[in-house]
Amino acid sequence: AFSPDGSLLASASWDRTVMLWAVPTLEEKGILRGHSGWVRAVAFSPDGSLVASAGEDKTVRLWDPTTGEDKGILSGHSGYVRAVAFSFDGSLLASAGDDKSVHLWDPTTKEQKSSFRGHTQDNSECTCSHGVGYQANAECPVRGHSGIISALSFAFDRLASAGSDKVMCHDV
Repeated sequence: AFSPDGSLLASASWDRTVMLWAVPTLEEKGILRGHSGWVRAVAFSPDGSLVASAGEDKTVRLWDPTTGEDKGILSGHSGYVRAVAFSFDGSLLASAGDDKSVHLWDPTTKEQKSSFRGHTQDNSECTCSHGVGYQANAECPVRGHSGIISALSFAFDRLASAGSDKVMCHDV
């Protein structure tokens, strides 16, 4: 993941670290250590003040990319965490993975704000913009993911989650 200003690149690694690289030279700028399993994904906050990392240790970690300081651990997943994404304004951080759920966090307070899991009804009339997938909210109950969630992306007040089974959109 690139920092918002393009000066840093963060990479996830099997060796349980997040590497920070200067762009364009790719000079090593730092190693963020703390996960006890493979790091699967990284994301910068929109202002560049935080890096989030998703790990096989079932946690999301927050880091200061300038100092390398560990800014907190977000726990709540019951399986590997494979994806992280910040909202455009940085007020939310989404995480998802093998437990087939999406968690929304406040990156400042480190509190979990909500989570999306499987629902009991299916409604094919509920679609995301451009017919991409399903929209999950109180007015539109749909089945959640039945497979591993491997990607997340925010678009204003919506969050898309992509997995081995389908793509879903969530109003946030």
